Amino acid sequence: IAIIGGGITGLSAALSLSQNHDVVVLEQGSVAEGSSGFSAGILSLATTVDLRVVEQQFGRENAALLYSRLSAAVN
Repeated sequence: IAIIGGGITGLSAALSLSQNHDVVVLEQGSVAEGSSGFSAGILSLATTVDLRVVEQQFGRENAALLYSRLSAAVN
């Protein structure tokens, strides 16, 4: 299997697939040279939509569920 790109996604896919397959990663530059290399790997509860907007559009219960699931994913 050929994986195009040696960023975090490509390397993660290659690692996972390599358990059962022969894998090669094709990267034009250096591995993790682009945005993967500059990422601090910080996880946060931030969303692209303010939770108040979620509450207005989908109700308090669904906004709370979203926050709960985001929190569980980070922890």
